[in-house]
Amino acid sequence: MVDISVIIPFYNGNCYIDRIVSMVNNNVEQLGTDIVVELLIVNDSPWVRVKEPKDSLNYTLRILNYKNNVGIQGARIRGLQEAQGNYVLMLDQDDEISDMFLLDTYSNIKEHDVCVANGELIRPKGNKPIYLSEKKQKLVSNLFLYAYLENRILSPGHCLIKKESIPIEWTNNPLTINGADDLALWILMLCQRRKFTYVTNKLYKHIDTGENVSSDEMNMAKSTYEACEFLSNISYVPRWVTMVMKRKIDNDVFYVQNGKDKYIDYILIEKTRKLLNRARN
Repeated sequence: MVDISVIIPFYNGNCYIDRIVSMVNNNVEQLGTDIVVELLIVNDSPWVRVKEPKDSLNYTLRILNYKNNVGIQGARIRGLQEAQGNYVLMLDQDDEISDMFLLDTYSNIKEHDVCVANGELIRPKGNKPIYLSEKKQKLVSNLFLYAYLENRILSPGHCLIKKESIPIEWTNNPLTINGADDLALWILMLCQRRKFTYVTNKLYKHIDTGENVSSDEMNMAKSTYEACEFLSNISYVPRWVTMVMKRKIDNDVFYVQNGKDKYIDYILIEKTRKLLNRARN
């Protein structure tokens, strides 16, 4: 029986393999022998052969090869379909987790469906914590903020998730445009009243090179529009959620094209951000 499945979509990522297997090795050492872990590397670049690690492993490694590229959500779904663990961690190939990540999140998830760790966003223009305070981290379960402002969770990479709690609608309907799949996942889970908890320790690092999909604002807007259309067809998602989301995307697109916000409430929000030295740019 497997307790935790670590799922990593792989795309031309052989330069990351040694670090990935070492990170998981170090985490398993902290967990002890009673908790069984598997690592699934989902090869989404079928023209590349995934490099086999040379070091011995204290967990099961499975490399999943397919004939076609399906994007990051499609690769995550393929990993979920093969995962044998009760809990899953969906990392990006360039993410970093501390040696205590699995132990701390697994110990704290208990009766909850998702445990969200704090961490750091590593950026060329300067690093910053994902959550500036525990109070802000608690907002991971506030559905309105996801629709009105932004994704309160930077990446599935700092979340341990109960596998059976992942909505079937998300696994059966992958977006065709990469970017907003994790936002759709959290909105679905919150609408299903799944329970979110958190650990305040900084256990995760997300590398933002400036070339990430989420950094491309227009591409993200297109992906979020697609997510809205998808969510609007789910019976348990309230209509106000997609209405607020669409208005927010309209404002974001207007900002990219014109350098200013479209709606007065977002104009006021941006003025407040500037006062706090947290403006967009």
